[in-house]
Amino acid sequence: MFVPFMFASIVFIILIFVFGSIVIVFALFDGNDVLTTTSFAFCIAVLSYSLITTFIYRIRYSRRDLVRSDEEEI
Repeated sequence: MFVPFMFASIVFIILIFVFGSIVIVFALFDGNDVLTTTSFAFCIAVLSYSLITTFIYRIRYSRRDLVRSDEEEI
């Protein structure tokens, strides 16, 4: 019953991601001044750092935390 809503939500999320990426790239390369391009570059650097640290956490520590939380429930 909710499959069309789920499909529409997924398509909407993908389109928002693509359009947002296009805006960020154009703002980074065609910014009006140095402050604009620097702020966008800083935002991209922070986003990249957070994605990398999340990926490393998921690989190295998430299983250990999952086991610890299962032991605490018992």
